[in-house]
Amino acid sequence: MASIVSLNQWGIRTGIKRIWPWNLIFCMIGEFGLQNRFRSQAARRVSRSTHLSLASPASRRGLPLPGMPSSDEGSEEEVPPDPPPSRGSGKKKRKHTGKQRPTCKKRRFPKLKEKTAVERPDRAERCTIRKSREHLTVKCSLNRLEPDSKIKATLQEAVKVYQHVAFRGSRLANYVALKMMEGSLPLEPLTQTWFDRCVKVQGESDNYSRPPAFKPLQDELFGRALQSMDTTYLWTLLNSISAQMETNAAVMVARNFHNRLREAFQRELVLRTAGWRDEAETLGLYVTRGYRLVNAACRMTMATEDNFAQLELPRDTVFKWKRGSTRPAAAEQWKEEREELCVEVLQELVTHFRESYRHLLGCTFAEKITKSARNSKGKELPFVWWKFLPWLHELLLHYADRKARLAEMQLRPELRRSLQKRSNGWKAFTLLPLFGPRAKHVPVNLSTLRGLVQRAYGPNAVLDFNACFPGLQSFSEKVLRSSMLEGKFDNFLCTDGVSVSVLFSFKRAAGDDTESVKKVFRPGRGLVRVEGVDMKAAVEPKEPQEGQHMIGVDPGKRDLIYFYNSTTRQEGHLSVARHRHESGEQKAWYLTRQELYKKMRHGRLLRRLQALPERRVPDSEDFAGYARACMRLEVPWLSVYRTSRVRRAYLNVHIRKT
Repeated sequence: MASIVSLNQWGIRTGIKRIWPWNLIFCMIGEFGLQNRFRSQAARRVSRSTHLSLASPASRRGLPLPGMPSSDEGSEEEVPPDPPPSRGSGKKKRKHTGKQRPTCKKRRFPKLKEKTAVERPDRAERCTIRKSREHLTVKCSLNRLEPDSKIKATLQEAVKVYQHVAFRGSRLANYVALKMMEGSLPLEPLTQTWFDRCVKVQGESDNYSRPPAFKPLQDELFGRALQSMDTTYLWTLLNSISAQMETNAAVMVARNFHNRLREAFQRELVLRTAGWRDEAETLGLYVTRGYRLVNAACRMTMATEDNFAQLELPRDTVFKWKRGSTRPAAAEQWKEEREELCVEVLQELVTHFRESYRHLLGCTFAEKITKSARNSKGKELPFVWWKFLPWLHELLLHYADRKARLAEMQLRPELRRSLQKRSNGWKAFTLLPLFGPRAKHVPVNLSTLRGLVQRAYGPNAVLDFNACFPGLQSFSEKVLRSSMLEGKFDNFLCTDGVSVSVLFSFKRAAGDDTESVKKVFRPGRGLVRVEGVDMKAAVEPKEPQEGQHMIGVDPGKRDLIYFYNSTTRQEGHLSVARHRHESGEQKAWYLTRQELYKKMRHGRLLRRLQALPERRVPDSEDFAGYARACMRLEVPWLSVYRTSRVRRAYLNVHIRKT
């Protein structure tokens, strides 16, 4: 027994205090229990008969077991028998002689309550619940909510951190994406986690570990080690930046990819026909923009294998006869030959795109470029937005190359000016969207508010919205009373330190769910919710009776709004230029230019901003030059947009627009 105890003590000392060998401790405990079992069996058999038959190795060698008398002593000791078997074991109780060991009662633990499964609503029910509520956003000044002084100062710090982190992180993301397209870095899925690494490398905090992979890339991009921003207790804001960057990139690809593809075919057509324009004029022909040929080439590029065999590029669409031309046979033959050459050029480009990006074919409409890799039923979708980045990078290279070729061509000044006017419609773009210098609106929900309170009052402070913004309760009551809606504050607001947007939610009215609301495809926008006016609507349309008048308001093709009053026979329109003038947007921009001019002596900041290198380039080294020039002006440039005068000017613009 002493040897076992000493081993046990040694195991506890060395295991718990040093290396924790729990397997060794459990093995020794198990061996100790096994020896006790053998000892009790041997004692019972000795009491029944003088013949010793033990199962342990020690008894077979003639050695006494620990705690048992040796055979030469000749004294027998009564050993209490084993406890009776538990109920339900199926074995009969054994009768033991002598005194029995006192049995201790079974300890009864309280029964645990059974966990009831919480029934969560399925997807259809969740959609119904979400559609049953509407949201209302009200914009006002931040002082209207009477914020706490420390909370207001912390919000100003958060706006500054949000602005600088978004400005740097978006440029780092575009630089790393260009590196991946060039082959310098392996291609990775551009999920929110990837954008998170681009954002969180800008700050210092104990809430997360800094990703070491993007730190050298950031120093390589900006040419020096930047001073990190203090992001303590602001990790939820950084998550919102990365989520917004991913959403912006997905929307940009979905809306602009097909337009950039169409422009690539237009560039090929313009460069091919640039040298034939003078000769075509002498034959009585003029060169069109070739919209039918370009659109057909775009459809063929994105068509599936089944539909591709049924499509072909149309002829006789690039050159047209002028009015009153004689149309000689030689001119007809010249026209057919040039048309065939134009079709061959576009056919080669279509073949190249289809062979290089075969895994993306079939994405005809923009709504198929989805943000997530899975749809609502969990089925994996082949069209993910970041898979189109290599194709977009090639289109950007195509733009730079064809633009340089057009500049090198020997053309007449009049013809060069006309082609330059057409080439102005070719848009350059960055691979990923970049954040501008304006002060961003910081989203504040319950998690963000908790971090702001801990940053202002300490890690143990807990305050709610009403405690941080004492005027929020009276403001909410006034808004809900004026809107005559039964709603509530939805625990969410956005602020840039001067203005604030407060979110309210309320139940949808019974007559709002109409069958006339449907989704219609719009080119470049995908499926859009449109409220059709038909007899299936909840409120049926009625003709105006006597004494009533009808005012029709409709967005025009050239103007922003066109309206007509049937009673007074009065019509009017609101153009985009007039809307900008009346809202004060142009005045706010002039005010910003004044602040930029006054920031440095003799307007040096404004001149340096106008001399910044081009940012919409396909080469990572060229983009790094632009980023380094931005970082030299980052502090004074971004501080101008955080001045109260500039932010209040843009608040007034928003109020006048609405």
